[in-house]
Amino acid sequence: MFKLLSTWQRTFLLAVLCWLVTLVVVVLALSLAASGAPLPIFLLLFGWLLTVGLPTSLSVVLVMSLWWGGSLEIFSLVVASLALVLTLACLVLLRQIIVPGWGTKP
Repeated sequence: MFKLLSTWQRTFLLAVLCWLVTLVVVVLALSLAASGAPLPIFLLLFGWLLTVGLPTSLSVVLVMSLWWGGSLEIFSLVVASLALVLTLACLVLLRQIIVPGWGTKP
């Protein structure tokens, strides 16, 4: 049987997809907060950020606590890079918990 993508490739694509969606949710939440959006919208957005987007949320908090005050572009790049790494690590660890022995050769 021919497989289109390996398990590692599917995990990486899922991590990138979750990462991109979470970055969009963060930008949307910040822009809606500036415009005074109603509370139910924020409950939905923060629900995403505290579940699937937790690695991205943690990377924002971590970088903000260690940031020395450089430019906004570098800050955004560091947060986005760390968020991708944490999202991929979380999905790999979750896959290891769900399917023991995943990623090892038989």
